[in-house]
Amino acid sequence: MRFLSLLLSALVGAFVLVSTLENTDDTLKLLNDPRGPLSTLPTDTFVITDAKGARPAFIGVRAKYIPDRAAALGDETVFTVFAPGQSVSITYDLSTTYLEARNLFHIIDSNSAITGLTATAKVHATKISGKLTIARPVLQKRASFIGCSDERQALFNISSYLDAHTSSTQQYTTWFGPFKSSNYNTVKARFNNMNNNTFSSFGIVTLCGAFWNALATGTDSKAGTIVHESSHFTVNGGTEDIVYAIMNADSHEYFAESNPALS
Repeated sequence: MRFLSLLLSALVGAFVLVSTLENTDDTLKLLNDPRGPLSTLPTDTFVITDAKGARPAFIGVRAKYIPDRAAALGDETVFTVFAPGQSVSITYDLSTTYLEARNLFHIIDSNSAITGLTATAKVHATKISGKLTIARPVLQKRASFIGCSDERQALFNISSYLDAHTSSTQQYTTWFGPFKSSNYNTVKARFNNMNNNTFSSFGIVTLCGAFWNALATGTDSKAGTIVHESSHFTVNGGTEDIVYAIMNADSHEYFAESNPALS
């Protein structure tokens, strides 16, 4: 059994949250998951609620991250080594986003195997007046696509597959669970939205180096990543990264990639 301790504190005037992570066990090698507490990116890292349990809308960054791929890089910058008793404090500016809770870490063992570790956390309550607002910079488009290959177009046209298969199939149940008409209609609507969307008037997807190194098609490919990220946009369906089946972005990606191909 391995243990991490996570302590939260806040500097209310500056809308800043400070988390102190302490290793209370053996030396740990933790992946620097951009979605976790070791990262200062405005991802869904903490749960924020008011006294009535209401939560603000999340408007931060969603990151596609594959722990196995990161660990295989053998790059020291992709992980953090925690010695016994060592602690680190991370500061988050809550005015840049609303954050959700994620206290799961991925450990790289000596044999390079990845295992999960959940940190025990103490909940911090504070009284905040006013709004968490800042002036947000306008990002310019960094990448444009004039056309797609036949293979990529086939992935985006997965809605045609759903039109032709209106009952349970192996491909559908593998990624979305038992067939239900209501769930099927939800999935079909999402792929129709993505297929028909010109993406000319909303949304920014930042493509990192791992994207350009990926294959054009297949598992965790360029085409699949675009499907994954596109499904997050509310107008397309508003999928998440921490749920399953019809609400999960990975499920939509792997359904579209269909690798290996299923009936």
